Amino acid sequence: MKRGLRPRPLALALVTLASLCLGNLVLAQGETWSIQTVALRDLREAQLRAAELRSAGFPAFTEFTMSDGLQYVRVRVGCWSSRDAALGVAELLLGGHAREAVVVPHSEASPEPCVEVDVGFLTPSTWAPLHDVGEAPTFRVELAGHVGHIRHDGLRWSVLQGDTSPAPIDAIALPMRFGTGELGGGPLVFVERGGDLVVLCPGRLIGHVEDVVIVEWSDAVVACRTQTEPEPGTP
Repeated sequence: MKRGLRPRPLALALVTLASLCLGNLVLAQGETWSIQTVALRDLREAQLRAAELRSAGFPAFTEFTMSDGLQYVRVRVGCWSSRDAALGVAELLLGGHAREAVVVPHSEASPEPCVEVDVGFLTPSTWAPLHDVGEAPTFRVELAGHVGHIRHDGLRWSVLQGDTSPAPIDAIALPMRFGTGELGGGPLVFVERGGDLVVLCPGRLIGHVEDVVIVEWSDAVVACRTQTEPEPGTP
């Protein structure tokens, strides 16, 4: 059974469109999530485990912790603003890349930048993308006889008034490369970082604008905003 994403109401200009955009994910301020795969006493072994995960495309890192007076090295993966997104990646890790994958609060001391996850709409039975390559991702959604259009402009989701298809707008192209594939039996979207493809978020890629990828995942259409590490010397 698919895991449902938790909706929150989205203010709409037209009452008849209220049921089309079932909401954005509720994200508590400051809540971010990582995935812990193992905690080891041996630093070298932990570093090797993290390197294996990175070679498979997962953004793995290590960090130290103390327990009962003993020092351990955690091997963790990624950072997402959505616990559901972290759970989705954890399931793919368990598909042959890790024996354990537990979603935990992200440590502020971690070197891994976070991915912002924002749900545009929960998918009704009838919906379709309208954009071409190079255009801002726009969707036609229909529910209970009501038709609406939803777009991501690189900053946020918005509901467009009117039943007719809205005029397309160009998407600003940033120097980022995205790809899609499968790991652990499920679809994932990757972003190029330092010459390598790194897991960004679970789902099937259906568009992008600026530094945001739009994916179909579980029962929703979701925006994942990339965050890259600052260049050396950047404050």
